[in-house]
Amino acid sequence: MTSVAHYLRTLLALATVSLASALLLGCAQSQSAALVTASHLAARDSAAKIDAALLNPSIRYLRVTVNREPALLALGFVDVDAMGRPIEVWLSADREVLRLQAGRLAGLIGTAIEWRRVMLPAQLPAWGVSPDKSAFLRIRDEMPGYRIGLREQMTRISIAPPQGTELRQLAPEALQWFEERASLVTEDGEPAGSAAAPVARYGVKQGAGLSEVVYAEQCVSAEICLTWQTWPPRGPNN
Repeated sequence: MTSVAHYLRTLLALATVSLASALLLGCAQSQSAALVTASHLAARDSAAKIDAALLNPSIRYLRVTVNREPALLALGFVDVDAMGRPIEVWLSADREVLRLQAGRLAGLIGTAIEWRRVMLPAQLPAWGVSPDKSAFLRIRDEMPGYRIGLREQMTRISIAPPQGTELRQLAPEALQWFEERASLVTEDGEPAGSAAAPVARYGVKQGAGLSEVVYAEQCVSAEICLTWQTWPPRGPNN
């Protein structure tokens, strides 16, 4: 019962922070980014229609697939975590919410499996400047099932450009690629079974001293796999 109560308090705190962030953005700008975005959300459609859609240049978009079904999401606002680091909050026309931090999945609401909270460490391995192999701890809450405080030891390695991705209008060879594997661990760092999240892959744009994730893949379960790509496509030259 204590863990459930803690979980509900956490959800309430997260909702309060998100709402406060949206309101602060609205005060700081002439219009709230969340309200402006709401009228520009794109529903799921064929890949050809989405890829050819005329976009509002004042809105940031993300091309997302869920089990290869494509949609466009729009940036609602930028939240912050407890350490003040930015978290992008992307919204779909079907009321799904995708949260990204440093290119990684930091929350997912509105799908059959939800990642309600994702905590990443203060020192994340930087894209492109850290060793080929690096590790960090990720803690997350998953629903349904009240799987609270799942601790995953993440191991990142460099990989060759993969084939068979959902990457659009960019050659895989134009990006630097990484793979992250998760292993469930206890608070003492000991192995804790095989219920960790599936492997994730990231395509990173390098240039002018800046590294940016422009494409990524993450399965939240064996049945639900996501990809996301900055849209319009952004490669080494743009």
